Amino acid sequence: MTVKKVDGYATVHCHGKDKGKIIHKFKTKKEALAQHRAIMVSKHKHHSASNGKFLENRRKKFGV
Repeated sequence: MTVKKVDGYATVHCHGKDKGKIIHKFKTKKEALAQHRAIMVSKHKHHSASNGKFLENRRKKFGV
């Protein structure tokens, strides 16, 4: 997934059959990057027990 400028900013699939499809649009780049970070953390949260709390803190901080 990546962040792309399209009438605001959007998170976009960058691999697989959905490559290039918009996941969600945002007014600011900051909001799009926050979603990108949250999704990346979510993908890797099974690597450590502490990541569950980390992800929850990120969601609270960035409203994702």
